[in-house]
Amino acid sequence: MLLTSTTAFAGEHSERLSKCFMASTTEEDKTALVRWIFGAISRYPEVSDIANLSPQTWDEITKSSAHVLQKLIADKCASESRDAILNEGMSGYKSAFETLGSTAVGGLMSDPAVVKAFADLETHMSEEKIMKALMTGTSQGE
Repeated sequence: MLLTSTTAFAGEHSERLSKCFMASTTEEDKTALVRWIFGAISRYPEVSDIANLSPQTWDEITKSSAHVLQKLIADKCASESRDAILNEGMSGYKSAFETLGSTAVGGLMSDPAVVKAFADLETHMSEEKIMKALMTGTSQGE
């Protein structure tokens, strides 16, 4: 529910639900969600070799994230959750979860270790090739 392949419709009720999620989510909650997102992505066969989560660790991560989502849906934002589903259906409801997931992951991007990881990536790229491609719109080859 946190990551969907298409952008969901954001209506008035899903906007209110998104705002409630944001106001009700602690930094600890966001960390739990980021850990779950990372773990879920690590299940993809093409990247599973770079993350080794034990079944026990994965279960703990899943339980923690499920607790956060349940707290948001059934406690902190129960009224807003109901209104979003009744008035906008699953599409509007998904929009609120996209916002929650984006906000949780967005905090990662400002972490110094993550910023350094992006800088490390840039050391292996040719700025000249990229600039030429952007300026000319033509392939710069391998």
